[in-house]
Amino acid sequence: MEFNLPTKLTDFYNKHAQIVNNMGWLFFDKVLRMGVGLLVGVWVARYLGVQDFGALNYAIAITAITGVFATMGIESLVVKKLIENPEQETQILTTAFYIKLLGAAFGVIITILYVLISNEQITLPVILSIGTIFTAMDVVDYYNQSRMQAKKTVIVRGISFLVITIFRVFAILNHLPMTYFALIISFEFLIVFIILYFKIKSNIILFRNFDIPIAKDLFKNGLPLLLTGITIMIYMKIDQVILGKIRTNAEVGIYAAAVKITEIVYVIPSIVCASFYPKILKDKTESDFKYKDSLGKLYFILFWLSIIATIILFLMADKIVALLYGVAYIESKSVLKLYSMSTMFVFMGGATGQYLLAEGLTVIFLYRTILATLINLILNLFLIKNYGVFGAAYSTIITYFFGSFGVFFFKKSSPHAKFVLVSIINFKIIKNVFKGL
Repeated sequence: MEFNLPTKLTDFYNKHAQIVNNMGWLFFDKVLRMGVGLLVGVWVARYLGVQDFGALNYAIAITAITGVFATMGIESLVVKKLIENPEQETQILTTAFYIKLLGAAFGVIITILYVLISNEQITLPVILSIGTIFTAMDVVDYYNQSRMQAKKTVIVRGISFLVITIFRVFAILNHLPMTYFALIISFEFLIVFIILYFKIKSNIILFRNFDIPIAKDLFKNGLPLLLTGITIMIYMKIDQVILGKIRTNAEVGIYAAAVKITEIVYVIPSIVCASFYPKILKDKTESDFKYKDSLGKLYFILFWLSIIATIILFLMADKIVALLYGVAYIESKSVLKLYSMSTMFVFMGGATGQYLLAEGLTVIFLYRTILATLINLILNLFLIKNYGVFGAAYSTIITYFFGSFGVFFFKKSSPHAKFVLVSIINFKIIKNVFKGL
Protein backbone atom coordinates (compact mmCIF):
# COMPACT_ATOMS: atom_id res chain seq x y z
CA MET A 1 0.00 0.00 0.00
CA GLU A 2 1.28 3.46 -0.90
CA PHE A 3 2.36 5.56 2.07
CA ASN A 4 0.40 8.84 2.02
CA LEU A 5 1.92 11.22 4.59
CA PRO A 6 -0.86 13.88 4.57
CA THR A 7 -3.48 11.17 5.08
CA LYS A 8 -1.49 9.55 7.88
CA LEU A 9 -1.03 12.91 9.60
CA THR A 10 -4.76 13.61 9.34
CA ASP A 11 -5.63 10.19 10.77
CA PHE A 12 -3.13 10.65 13.57
CA TYR A 13 -4.61 14.04 14.48
CA ASN A 14 -8.18 12.75 14.40
CA LYS A 15 -7.30 9.91 16.78
CA HIS A 16 -5.28 12.02 19.18
CA ALA A 17 -6.62 15.54 18.74
CA GLN A 18 -6.70 16.28 22.45
CA ILE A 19 -3.06 15.36 23.00
CA VAL A 20 -1.91 17.19 19.86
CA ASN A 21 -3.91 20.32 20.72
CA ASN A 22 -2.68 20.26 24.31
CA MET A 23 0.93 19.90 23.16
CA GLY A 24 0.36 22.62 20.59
CA TRP A 25 -0.84 25.14 23.17
CA LEU A 26 2.02 24.27 25.52
CA PHE A 27 4.45 24.65 22.66
CA PHE A 28 2.90 28.00 21.70
CA ASP A 29 3.30 29.22 25.29
CA LYS A 30 6.94 28.20 25.43
CA VAL A 31 7.73 29.63 21.99
CA LEU A 32 6.08 32.93 22.91
CA ARG A 33 7.97 33.15 26.17
CA MET A 34 11.28 31.97 24.81
CA GLY A 35 11.02 33.90 21.55
CA VAL A 36 9.83 37.28 22.79
CA GLY A 37 11.50 36.67 26.15
CA LEU A 38 14.84 36.00 24.51
CA LEU A 39 14.71 39.16 22.41
CA VAL A 40 13.75 41.37 25.35
CA GLY A 41 16.06 39.43 27.68
CA VAL A 42 18.97 40.06 25.32
CA TRP A 43 18.05 43.72 25.28
CA VAL A 44 18.06 43.70 29.09
CA ALA A 45 21.46 41.96 29.11
CA ARG A 46 22.92 44.53 26.74
CA TYR A 47 21.37 47.39 28.76
CA LEU A 48 22.56 46.17 32.16
CA GLY A 49 26.01 45.11 30.98
CA VAL A 50 27.92 42.01 32.01
CA GLN A 51 28.41 43.08 35.65
CA ASP A 52 24.80 44.01 36.55
CA PHE A 53 23.36 41.22 34.40
CA GLY A 54 25.52 38.83 36.38
CA ALA A 55 24.36 40.32 39.70
CA LEU A 56 20.70 39.92 38.69
CA ASN A 57 21.20 36.33 37.59
CA TYR A 58 23.10 35.56 40.80
CA ALA A 59 20.02 36.68 42.77
CA ILE A 60 17.73 34.70 40.43
CA ALA A 61 19.87 31.59 41.01
CA ILE A 62 19.53 31.91 44.79
CA THR A 63 15.75 32.35 44.71
CA ALA A 64 15.33 29.61 42.10
CA ILE A 65 16.68 27.18 44.70
CA THR A 66 14.67 28.47 47.65
CA GLY A 67 11.62 28.96 45.44
CA VAL A 68 11.28 25.20 44.96
CA PHE A 69 9.53 25.13 48.34
CA ALA A 70 6.62 26.91 46.63
CA THR A 71 6.01 23.76 44.56
CA MET A 72 6.14 21.36 47.53
CA GLY A 73 6.69 18.61 44.94
CA ILE A 74 2.97 18.06 44.48
CA GLU A 75 2.25 19.07 40.86
CA SER A 76 2.25 15.60 39.28
CA LEU A 77 0.56 14.15 42.38
CA VAL A 78 -2.29 16.66 42.19
CA VAL A 79 -2.76 16.01 38.47
CA LYS A 80 -2.86 12.27 39.17
CA LYS A 81 -5.38 12.69 41.98
CA LEU A 82 -7.64 14.87 39.83
CA ILE A 83 -7.60 12.26 37.06
CA GLU A 84 -8.33 9.39 39.46
CA ASN A 85 -10.79 11.23 41.76
CA PRO A 86 -12.65 13.92 39.79
CA GLU A 87 -15.44 13.98 42.37
CA GLN A 88 -12.96 15.40 44.93
CA GLU A 89 -11.55 18.16 42.76
CA THR A 90 -12.55 21.00 45.13
CA GLN A 91 -10.93 19.36 48.15
CA ILE A 92 -7.82 18.42 46.17
CA LEU A 93 -7.31 21.89 44.71
CA THR A 94 -8.01 23.72 47.97
CA THR A 95 -5.64 21.49 49.92
CA ALA A 96 -2.94 21.84 47.29
CA PHE A 97 -3.34 25.63 47.30
CA TYR A 98 -2.68 25.95 51.03
CA ILE A 99 0.21 23.50 50.92
CA LYS A 100 1.88 25.53 48.17
CA LEU A 101 1.19 28.79 50.03
CA LEU A 102 2.85 27.41 53.16
CA GLY A 103 5.83 26.16 51.15
CA ALA A 104 6.31 29.53 49.43
CA ALA A 105 6.30 31.39 52.75
CA PHE A 106 8.93 28.99 54.08
CA GLY A 107 11.04 29.61 50.95
CA VAL A 108 10.95 33.37 51.56
CA ILE A 109 12.20 32.84 55.13
CA ILE A 110 15.03 30.61 53.89
CA THR A 111 16.04 33.25 51.34
CA ILE A 112 16.18 36.00 53.96
CA LEU A 113 18.20 33.82 56.32
CA TYR A 114 20.68 32.93 53.57
CA VAL A 115 21.39 36.50 52.49
CA LEU A 116 21.70 37.66 56.11
CA ILE A 117 24.05 34.84 57.13
CA SER A 118 26.20 35.14 54.01
CA ASN A 119 26.20 38.95 54.24
CA GLU A 120 24.76 39.32 50.73
CA GLN A 121 22.89 42.26 49.23
CA ILE A 122 19.35 41.53 50.40
CA THR A 123 17.11 43.58 48.09
CA LEU A 124 17.11 41.52 44.88
CA PRO A 125 16.77 38.02 46.42
CA VAL A 126 13.94 39.10 48.76
CA ILE A 127 11.97 40.83 45.99
CA LEU A 128 12.28 37.75 43.78
CA SER A 129 11.38 35.28 46.54
CA ILE A 130 8.23 37.17 47.57
CA GLY A 131 6.91 36.67 44.05
CA THR A 132 6.85 32.88 44.56
CA ILE A 133 4.02 33.26 47.10
CA PHE A 134 1.64 34.01 44.24
CA THR A 135 2.47 30.72 42.49
CA ALA A 136 0.07 29.00 44.91
CA MET A 137 -2.65 29.69 42.33
CA ASP A 138 -0.84 27.33 39.93
CA VAL A 139 -3.25 24.69 41.24
CA VAL A 140 -5.59 25.97 38.52
CA ASP A 141 -2.97 24.94 35.99
CA TYR A 142 -2.89 21.45 37.54
CA TYR A 143 -6.66 21.30 37.11
CA ASN A 144 -6.31 22.19 33.42
CA GLN A 145 -3.48 19.68 32.98
CA SER A 146 -5.64 16.87 34.33
CA ARG A 147 -8.17 17.64 31.60
CA MET A 148 -5.54 18.32 28.93
CA GLN A 149 -6.87 21.86 28.58
CA ALA A 150 -3.58 23.73 28.37
CA LYS A 151 -5.19 26.47 26.28
CA LYS A 152 -6.84 28.09 29.32
CA THR A 153 -3.61 28.43 31.28
CA VAL A 154 -1.57 29.42 28.24
CA ILE A 155 -3.88 32.35 27.50
CA VAL A 156 -3.60 33.62 31.08
CA ARG A 157 0.17 33.31 31.19
CA GLY A 158 0.44 34.80 27.72
CA ILE A 159 -1.47 37.92 28.75
CA SER A 160 0.63 38.41 31.88
CA PHE A 161 3.84 37.80 29.96
CA LEU A 162 3.03 40.40 27.33
CA VAL A 163 2.17 42.95 30.03
CA ILE A 164 5.46 42.27 31.79
CA THR A 165 7.36 42.50 28.51
CA ILE A 166 5.98 46.01 28.04
CA PHE A 167 7.22 46.91 31.54
CA ARG A 168 10.70 45.59 30.72
CA VAL A 169 10.87 47.67 27.56
CA PHE A 170 9.65 50.70 29.53
CA ALA A 171 12.40 50.13 32.12
CA ILE A 172 15.10 50.01 29.45
CA LEU A 173 13.87 53.06 27.56
CA ASN A 174 13.64 55.05 30.80
CA HIS A 175 17.02 53.87 32.12
CA LEU A 176 15.58 52.43 35.32
CA PRO A 177 17.89 50.65 37.81
CA MET A 178 18.45 46.90 38.12
CA THR A 179 16.06 46.56 41.09
CA TYR A 180 13.14 47.41 38.81
CA PHE A 181 13.79 44.31 36.71
CA ALA A 182 13.56 42.12 39.83
CA LEU A 183 10.23 43.75 40.72
CA ILE A 184 8.92 42.98 37.23
CA ILE A 185 9.68 39.27 37.64
CA SER A 186 7.66 39.10 40.87
CA PHE A 187 4.87 41.24 39.45
CA GLU A 188 4.27 38.67 36.70
CA PHE A 189 3.44 36.04 39.34
CA LEU A 190 0.95 38.47 40.92
CA ILE A 191 -0.82 39.11 37.61
CA VAL A 192 -1.18 35.37 36.95
CA PHE A 193 -2.49 34.86 40.51
CA ILE A 194 -5.22 37.49 40.10
CA ILE A 195 -6.40 36.30 36.67
CA LEU A 196 -6.43 32.61 37.62
CA TYR A 197 -8.34 33.37 40.80
CA PHE A 198 -11.17 35.13 39.00
CA LYS A 199 -11.29 32.41 36.34
CA ILE A 200 -11.64 29.57 38.85
CA LYS A 201 -13.81 31.06 41.60
CA SER A 202 -17.04 30.71 39.61
CA ASN A 203 -16.51 26.95 39.30
CA ILE A 204 -14.71 25.94 42.47
CA ILE A 205 -14.74 27.43 45.96
CA LEU A 206 -10.98 27.30 46.27
CA PHE A 207 -10.48 28.56 49.81
CA ARG A 208 -12.75 26.06 51.56
CA ASN A 209 -12.84 22.28 51.92
CA PHE A 210 -9.28 21.79 53.12
CA ASP A 211 -8.94 18.02 53.46
CA ILE A 212 -6.53 16.69 56.09
CA PRO A 213 -6.24 13.12 54.67
CA ILE A 214 -5.47 14.54 51.22
CA ALA A 215 -2.95 16.93 52.76
CA LYS A 216 -1.20 14.08 54.57
CA ASP A 217 -1.06 12.06 51.38
CA LEU A 218 0.33 14.98 49.36
CA PHE A 219 2.90 15.76 52.05
CA LYS A 220 3.98 12.13 52.31
CA ASN A 221 4.30 11.47 48.58
CA GLY A 222 5.36 15.00 47.72
CA LEU A 223 8.29 15.12 50.16
CA PRO A 224 10.61 12.95 48.02
CA LEU A 225 9.64 15.02 44.96
CA LEU A 226 10.18 18.27 46.89
CA LEU A 227 13.63 17.15 47.99
CA THR A 228 14.25 16.03 44.43
CA GLY A 229 13.15 19.43 43.13
CA ILE A 230 15.46 21.21 45.56
CA THR A 231 18.42 19.04 44.62
CA ILE A 232 17.61 19.42 40.90
CA MET A 233 17.52 23.20 41.25
CA ILE A 234 20.76 23.12 43.25
CA TYR A 235 22.61 21.32 40.52
CA MET A 236 20.98 23.56 37.89
CA LYS A 237 21.73 26.85 39.64
CA ILE A 238 24.54 26.23 42.14
CA ASP A 239 27.12 26.86 39.42
CA GLN A 240 25.96 30.47 39.11
CA VAL A 241 25.82 30.87 42.89
CA ILE A 242 29.37 29.55 43.30
CA LEU A 243 30.60 31.66 40.36
CA GLY A 244 29.17 34.72 42.08
CA LYS A 245 30.65 33.79 45.44
CA ILE A 246 34.21 32.82 44.52
CA ARG A 247 34.68 34.51 41.14
CA THR A 248 32.90 37.66 39.87
CA ASN A 249 29.45 38.86 38.82
CA ALA A 250 30.87 39.52 35.36
CA GLU A 251 31.66 35.82 34.97
CA VAL A 252 28.13 35.01 36.12
CA GLY A 253 26.89 37.30 33.34
CA ILE A 254 29.03 35.56 30.69
CA TYR A 255 27.94 32.13 31.88
CA ALA A 256 24.26 33.06 32.30
CA ALA A 257 24.12 34.36 28.72
CA ALA A 258 25.15 30.93 27.39
CA VAL A 259 22.84 29.09 29.79
CA LYS A 260 19.80 31.15 28.78
CA ILE A 261 20.31 30.22 25.13
CA THR A 262 20.52 26.52 26.04
CA GLU A 263 17.47 26.74 28.30
CA ILE A 264 15.38 27.63 25.26
CA VAL A 265 16.01 24.10 24.03
CA TYR A 266 15.34 22.64 27.47
CA VAL A 267 11.65 23.53 27.23
CA ILE A 268 11.19 20.83 24.59
CA PRO A 269 11.30 17.85 26.99
CA SER A 270 9.00 19.62 29.45
CA ILE A 271 6.41 20.17 26.70
CA VAL A 272 6.63 16.61 25.38
CA CYS A 273 6.59 15.04 28.86
CA ALA A 274 3.66 17.17 30.06
CA SER A 275 1.62 16.04 27.07
CA PHE A 276 2.63 12.37 27.32
CA TYR A 277 2.24 11.97 31.09
CA PRO A 278 -1.60 11.77 31.31
CA LYS A 279 -1.64 9.18 28.49
CA ILE A 280 1.17 7.16 30.08
CA LEU A 281 -0.85 6.98 33.31
CA LYS A 282 -4.00 6.03 31.39
CA ASP A 283 -2.21 3.34 29.35
CA LYS A 284 -0.66 1.89 32.50
CA THR A 285 -4.14 1.17 33.86
CA GLU A 286 -5.26 -0.46 30.61
CA SER A 287 -2.42 -2.75 29.52
CA ASP A 288 1.30 -3.29 29.89
CA PHE A 289 1.73 -3.24 26.11
CA LYS A 290 0.16 0.21 25.70
CA TYR A 291 2.13 1.50 28.68
CA LYS A 292 5.49 0.35 27.30
CA ASP A 293 4.57 1.52 23.82
CA SER A 294 3.95 5.07 25.07
CA LEU A 295 7.14 5.08 27.13
CA GLY A 296 9.16 3.76 24.21
CA LYS A 297 7.91 6.48 21.91
CA LEU A 298 8.68 9.11 24.53
CA TYR A 299 12.28 7.88 24.85
CA PHE A 300 12.77 7.71 21.08
CA ILE A 301 11.34 11.16 20.39
CA LEU A 302 13.29 12.95 23.13
CA PHE A 303 16.58 11.21 22.40
CA TRP A 304 16.67 12.15 18.72
CA LEU A 305 15.34 15.64 19.34
CA SER A 306 18.24 16.10 21.78
CA ILE A 307 20.80 15.00 19.18
CA ILE A 308 19.42 17.49 16.65
CA ALA A 309 19.37 20.29 19.25
CA THR A 310 22.97 19.59 20.33
CA ILE A 311 24.29 19.73 16.76
CA ILE A 312 22.49 23.00 16.04
CA LEU A 313 23.69 24.69 19.23
CA PHE A 314 27.29 23.59 18.78
CA LEU A 315 27.58 24.59 15.13
CA MET A 316 25.72 27.89 15.50
CA ALA A 317 27.16 29.02 18.86
CA ASP A 318 29.46 31.73 17.45
CA LYS A 319 26.78 33.31 15.31
CA ILE A 320 24.07 33.07 17.97
CA VAL A 321 26.11 34.81 20.68
CA ALA A 322 27.46 37.49 18.32
CA LEU A 323 23.99 38.24 17.00
CA LEU A 324 22.17 38.29 20.33
CA TYR A 325 24.60 39.60 22.93
CA GLY A 326 27.32 41.43 21.03
CA VAL A 327 31.01 41.96 21.73
CA ALA A 328 30.65 42.37 25.52
CA TYR A 329 29.56 38.72 25.84
CA ILE A 330 31.97 37.25 23.27
CA GLU A 331 33.36 34.76 25.82
CA SER A 332 29.92 33.14 26.00
CA LYS A 333 30.54 31.48 22.61
CA SER A 334 32.91 28.85 23.94
CA VAL A 335 30.75 28.29 27.01
CA LEU A 336 27.69 27.68 24.82
CA LYS A 337 29.51 25.12 22.67
CA LEU A 338 30.58 23.22 25.74
CA TYR A 339 27.25 23.58 27.54
CA SER A 340 25.33 22.24 24.53
CA MET A 341 26.80 18.79 25.27
CA SER A 342 24.45 18.52 28.26
CA THR A 343 21.31 18.64 26.09
CA MET A 344 20.87 14.88 25.61
CA PHE A 345 21.14 14.22 29.34
CA VAL A 346 18.49 16.84 30.14
CA PHE A 347 16.08 15.43 27.57
CA MET A 348 16.53 11.82 28.69
CA GLY A 349 16.37 12.82 32.34
CA GLY A 350 12.91 14.23 31.70
CA ALA A 351 11.85 11.02 29.96
CA THR A 352 13.08 8.64 32.65
CA GLY A 353 11.46 10.90 35.23
CA GLN A 354 8.05 10.13 33.72
CA TYR A 355 8.75 6.42 34.14
CA LEU A 356 9.67 6.86 37.80
CA LEU A 357 6.53 8.90 38.48
CA ALA A 358 4.28 6.41 36.71
CA GLU A 359 5.81 3.53 38.67
CA GLY A 360 5.63 5.39 41.97
CA LEU A 361 9.42 5.22 42.36
CA THR A 362 9.71 8.74 43.70
CA VAL A 363 12.33 7.71 46.25
CA ILE A 364 14.66 6.59 43.45
CA PHE A 365 13.92 9.92 41.76
CA LEU A 366 15.25 11.53 44.93
CA TYR A 367 18.27 9.27 45.31
CA ARG A 368 19.53 9.78 41.76
CA THR A 369 19.18 13.53 42.11
CA ILE A 370 21.01 13.61 45.44
CA LEU A 371 23.85 11.64 43.84
CA ALA A 372 24.05 14.10 40.94
CA THR A 373 23.87 17.11 43.27
CA LEU A 374 26.71 15.89 45.47
CA ILE A 375 28.84 15.32 42.39
CA ASN A 376 27.91 18.76 41.12
CA LEU A 377 28.81 20.54 44.34
CA ILE A 378 32.20 18.84 44.55
CA LEU A 379 33.03 19.45 40.89
CA ASN A 380 31.88 23.08 40.95
CA LEU A 381 33.88 23.93 44.06
CA PHE A 382 37.02 22.51 42.49
CA LEU A 383 36.60 23.33 38.80
CA ILE A 384 35.12 26.84 39.09
CA LYS A 385 37.93 27.93 41.38
CA ASN A 386 40.51 26.81 38.84
CA TYR A 387 38.75 27.16 35.47
CA GLY A 388 35.97 29.70 36.02
CA VAL A 389 33.03 29.55 33.59
CA PHE A 390 34.48 26.54 31.74
CA GLY A 391 34.78 24.64 35.00
CA ALA A 392 31.10 25.33 35.63
CA ALA A 393 30.20 24.01 32.18
CA TYR A 394 32.21 20.80 32.64
CA SER A 395 30.57 20.27 36.03
CA THR A 396 27.13 20.69 34.47
CA ILE A 397 27.73 18.10 31.74
CA ILE A 398 28.96 15.46 34.18
CA THR A 399 26.18 16.24 36.63
CA TYR A 400 23.41 16.02 34.05
CA PHE A 401 24.76 12.64 32.96
CA PHE A 402 24.31 11.25 36.47
CA GLY A 403 20.99 13.07 36.83
CA SER A 404 19.71 11.40 33.69
CA PHE A 405 21.09 7.88 33.87
CA GLY A 406 21.67 7.60 37.62
CA VAL A 407 18.23 5.97 37.81
CA PHE A 408 19.79 2.77 36.45
CA PHE A 409 22.19 2.49 39.38
CA PHE A 410 19.34 1.27 41.59
CA LYS A 411 18.06 -2.30 41.78
CA LYS A 412 14.34 -1.59 41.23
CA SER A 413 14.86 0.53 38.12
CA SER A 414 18.05 -0.91 36.62
CA PRO A 415 16.19 -3.51 34.46
CA HIS A 416 14.53 -0.59 32.67
CA ALA A 417 17.89 0.50 31.20
CA LYS A 418 17.70 -2.14 28.47
CA PHE A 419 14.21 -1.00 27.51
CA VAL A 420 15.41 2.61 27.18
CA LEU A 421 18.37 1.57 25.01
CA VAL A 422 16.19 -0.55 22.73
CA SER A 423 13.62 2.24 22.44
CA ILE A 424 16.01 5.00 21.35
CA ILE A 425 17.37 2.88 18.47
CA ASN A 426 14.00 1.44 17.47
CA PHE A 427 13.51 3.24 14.16
CA LYS A 428 10.31 1.31 13.53
CA ILE A 429 8.72 3.94 15.74
CA ILE A 430 9.01 6.42 12.88
CA LYS A 431 6.92 4.09 10.72
CA ASN A 432 4.45 3.21 13.43
CA VAL A 433 4.03 6.58 15.12
CA PHE A 434 1.03 7.45 12.96
CA LYS A 435 -0.78 4.38 14.20
CA GLY A 436 -1.29 6.11 17.54
CA LEU A 437 0.48 7.12 20.66
